[in-house]
Amino acid sequence: MTQATGSCPRCGAFKTGGQQFCGSCGLDLRVPSSFGTAPPAAGGVRTSPSRGSPLVGLIVLVVIAAGIYEVYAKPASAPISGGGGGNAVSTPFSGGGAGNAVSTPSTATEGHAVSVNGVELTMLAAQFPTALPNQNPPAGSVFAAYEFRIRNTSTNPTYVGVTNFTVAADSGQQGQVGFAVNDAWLPQLAIDQLAPGNSITGWLVFTVPHPSSYLLLTYADNPLVGAPAVQWRNSCC
Repeated sequence: MTQATGSCPRCGAFKTGGQQFCGSCGLDLRVPSSFGTAPPAAGGVRTSPSRGSPLVGLIVLVVIAAGIYEVYAKPASAPISGGGGGNAVSTPFSGGGAGNAVSTPSTATEGHAVSVNGVELTMLAAQFPTALPNQNPPAGSVFAAYEFRIRNTSTNPTYVGVTNFTVAADSGQQGQVGFAVNDAWLPQLAIDQLAPGNSITGWLVFTVPHPSSYLLLTYADNPLVGAPAVQWRNSCC
């Protein structure tokens, strides 16, 4: 802003020729660029207007940069899979013991009844032919046929059938539910509703990998959410 000639550029007070300081506000009139400076302090020393320290600004920038690194650039720490306090991930055990994530099913044998939640299961026979008179299994496999008697010992109707069973070879490969043209394996179990006290006898037929040292047949009370309840191990082919 341009001030009138003959007046103080800060306060507008009248000044005389050759006057070095404004008699009203103390502005140094000798330097034209000194508009806005403070009047001389005691002892004739002028002080500059208050300004923010450059060091403070630098500290603020460092703090902001550190926050950005923490959020976007810092690598995430990997979870620990072993034991010890404060670990992010715990590894479940596969064996026995309290608190284990995986339960171990009981083992049954051919010809002996075993009960699982009101269902009595008895394996009556197990056969593993490499071929049938009118049918061969898929290449690299054999038939696995199991005869079962299943009885409902509970007070409520229950569903049971082939979907409750799975079979696996010693290699860990799963067998597949199969259909075989063999009159000796009739009837083949599907899914049946058993009234309390009723029983059914029939065959389960699978195709399994060949050769195998043994097969592991597993019954699960609830195959969708339940853990295996009982298993039968048979030497195979």
